[in-house]
Amino acid sequence: MNSARCNVVLPGEGSKHWALTDLVSTYVTAEQSGGAYSVIETVAQPGGGPPPHRHNREDEIFYILEGSFEMLLGEQTFAASAGESIFLPRGVVHTFRNIGAAPGRILVVTVPGGFDAFVADAGVPCADPAAVPQVTQAAIEKLQAACARHGLEIDPHWQPKRSAPAAAKPRELWVLGLHIRLLLLKEQTNGSFSVAQITAHPGNFVPPHRHKLEDEIFYVVEGTAEFELEGRTITAEAGTLIHIPRGCVHGFRNTTQRPVRLANFHTPGGFDRFFAECGIECRDLDQGPPDIEPDMEQFAAICRKHGMELAVPATV
Repeated sequence: MNSARCNVVLPGEGSKHWALTDLVSTYVTAEQSGGAYSVIETVAQPGGGPPPHRHNREDEIFYILEGSFEMLLGEQTFAASAGESIFLPRGVVHTFRNIGAAPGRILVVTVPGGFDAFVADAGVPCADPAAVPQVTQAAIEKLQAACARHGLEIDPHWQPKRSAPAAAKPRELWVLGLHIRLLLLKEQTNGSFSVAQITAHPGNFVPPHRHKLEDEIFYVVEGTAEFELEGRTITAEAGTLIHIPRGCVHGFRNTTQRPVRLANFHTPGGFDRFFAECGIECRDLDQGPPDIEPDMEQFAAICRKHGMELAVPATV
């Protein structure tokens, strides 16, 4: 069992650096994940984003928190907006550009860890998130030098050749009354992660449990959730990130009168198969979950099959 403890990053916390005009907040370092991954958030100004580049050391997973972006991945471009998740494999040229009229936000997970060290090396410490800096030659040279040290290559003249076809609609399920959108499956991330969006309506909950196989990350996108983390209760408002190493007991509940939306990551990948096995297909979101009393004994058996242990008997 992992001896690491849960890490809660409240709104506004995390070390902050300017990468040219993008504001980057570090939430989970390689040290905190045992070298497995890093988690950052990037805020891009209108028209902002990095030059085309490739990572030679890490894959990236984007979850768009807010705004609309034009994405470049290899030879293709496509639009992506809030609630979508994208896998960007190492070695492939990519970039993004904020095409909205307001700052856009992207949660970024890199595999393996270490990208947090690049952010600290390449960026300029941020004293005031509202004071967007001017791009200077010194900042550009600092970024270029850090790229060379951390296995990134900038390719400013890269041009896409075509628009990507429309992406398939994510599978949607009901699990214990929770609405689950399966955004990225294990097979779509080279086995590293499964990514879902969870919507918990008033009264919905996940009973306290621990994972034997996966670490888990939650980001509260909208609303307020009450998390139980290793016996303590945390009120997590929008903008809170919760990092849960495997072996740590956790659960959450919506005690408010409004829906709560969560970005949810499991690593290594494969937890999408748990959702698929215990879920019921969502064919019409407006009708809500099916009026069926869940079989908690069956639910507990599926949990055990997928390496989960309920900390207390699950009841509804």
